[in-house]
Amino acid sequence: MKWTWRGTRLNGFVSRLVVGPTVITKLVSMSGSGLPALLLCLSVLAVCACSTGFSGDVLFLNDIHYDPLYVPNSQHQPDFCRTTRPWLSADDGSFGRYGCDAPLNLVEAHLSAASAAAPEASLIILNGDLPAHSLSDYPTQMEAMDMVVTLIRKHWPDTEVLVSIGNNDCFPDYYMPVGPNSRLEDLATSWDSLLDE
Repeated sequence: MKWTWRGTRLNGFVSRLVVGPTVITKLVSMSGSGLPALLLCLSVLAVCACSTGFSGDVLFLNDIHYDPLYVPNSQHQPDFCRTTRPWLSADDGSFGRYGCDAPLNLVEAHLSAASAAAPEASLIILNGDLPAHSLSDYPTQMEAMDMVVTLIRKHWPDTEVLVSIGNNDCFPDYYMPVGPNSRLEDLATSWDSLLDE
């Protein structure tokens, strides 16, 4: 997987916009060409930046979907992403396989590449979905979330992070009780190093 950074200027606001395939796919899927969606997102950021006088690098991180149960040498069957098999191919799958969520090697490589492209990011917008799809138990999901947060802070220890809750940040997927609850408290605890008092 090749990660790229694209330089863009919006009244001096965004000097570098780091995007990976997931972000591009999300923006393009919002409309036929993707341009209106991109312009809308950048316009919102520009209004916020102009009103605060912000200037700097902004990093968008989306849909990391780290799977702590991923097995690199798994065989292509319905449960192949998380089942050990005795064989290895020329591509052992240590950086992932089509149809599987991201193994730790891929998450680390992704964040290292983003860090190399924007080492002094002024702001990180973290759009949720840190853990893998359909993890079968809550402790494993929180383990995945904690690992991603730790890696983000490893690369950007002092950068301000804006976080949103994705559907896979809830357990089970797409479910979050209304009002104060232990799941929100657990998210706040996991994200504590990202949240600015």
